[in-house]
Amino acid sequence: DGPIDQARIKYVVDANVEMILNEIESIQSRHKLSAGSFVYVIHKGKGWRQIYRAIKLPWPLSQRDMVYTEHTKREQDGDILICSRSSEELNETTNELSVKAGRMRAYVKIGGYRLRSLEEGKTEIVYLIDMDLGGSFAIGYLYRHMAQSYLKGV
Repeated sequence: DGPIDQARIKYVVDANVEMILNEIESIQSRHKLSAGSFVYVIHKGKGWRQIYRAIKLPWPLSQRDMVYTEHTKREQDGDILICSRSSEELNETTNELSVKAGRMRAYVKIGGYRLRSLEEGKTEIVYLIDMDLGGSFAIGYLYRHMAQSYLKGV
């Protein structure tokens, strides 16, 4: 148990490091993840990608989105580090998407994966995230509801 905006998860899977890295990168490249949630790569360079992610949360939480840059680094011991942090997009496309969909912008303070090879083709995965979800759980809903009521009365 802990705050809703922080997580640290550690587990072991039956797959090698390269398979896990490919899976993480393919998930980050898919356009539609689930109903109302999607992700796409804005910019890509050698060892880094800038990603836009929109997340539909259950009521009463407002929808969130984020823009973050993800860096991948291979350590000499074979570990792979994938580090993420919020960044600003230069062409403002995602800001327009965010406003039109009524999403609140979340900010990734730090996030990422550490992939470490274990014996017999197993991999230890450590996932860490600390983010500012922005707003309050129902503020976005209440604001939209009050604004609609006010505009109907005008």
